[in-house]
Amino acid sequence: APDDVRIRAREALRDTICAYIERHLDSPHLTTEALLHEFGVSRATLYRMFQADRGVRAYISERRTMRAVMELSTKATLRGQISRVAEKWGYSSLPNFNRTVKNMFGVSPKSLFGHPIGQNGPSQREPVFENFVNAHLMPPAPNGATA
Repeated sequence: APDDVRIRAREALRDTICAYIERHLDSPHLTTEALLHEFGVSRATLYRMFQADRGVRAYISERRTMRAVMELSTKATLRGQISRVAEKWGYSSLPNFNRTVKNMFGVSPKSLFGHPIGQNGPSQREPVFENFVNAHLMPPAPNGATA
């Protein structure tokens, strides 16, 4: 029973840390060190909590990438929009963001959302992002039903 209490406490702390991360994803000051200071846990404990996510830094990076991609998916595709969103979510360069998105989704951000607009108006968005969300992020329908 004592192990059960400790496990539940550790899971509750991880949930609290994850909620904190979500609230501060847009802050450049969100670092492992900031989390250690904020929650008073040891580096080893923090790393153990996020071991399944390839570490706390990888978890933060993945969440930032997802937020950036979600933001891009809700905005009109404008020239320079990908660069602005990448910078907002903490990417130091567009090639770094492109590489990260390609590793996560298998395609570049430009492929997910179509090409930037030219003088003739906005381009048609490719359904790649919506297909990815439907295939990987949406829960399966109960009893094999389709949506």
